Amino acid sequence: MILFYTCLSAVLAPLAIGAISDAMGKPIYGFMLATGFAALLFVGMLLKQHFDPTSAVLERPDETEYQQLGSRYT
Repeated sequence: MILFYTCLSAVLAPLAIGAISDAMGKPIYGFMLATGFAALLFVGMLLKQHFDPTSAVLERPDETEYQQLGSRYT
């Protein structure tokens, strides 16, 4: 599923940038949109790093699955 959204954004983002540039008449507006997209990704990265929403989910297998494997080999 993540591959689908990656491919979709790889197609739609340049299309939107080109459409904005054509509609507004100057390429600077497309660059502004691209800068806005980059700023949005940066803010999302900062929020993810600050709140760390996946750490609890990723720690659960460490406590259950990997302990079972360790007890089998000791």
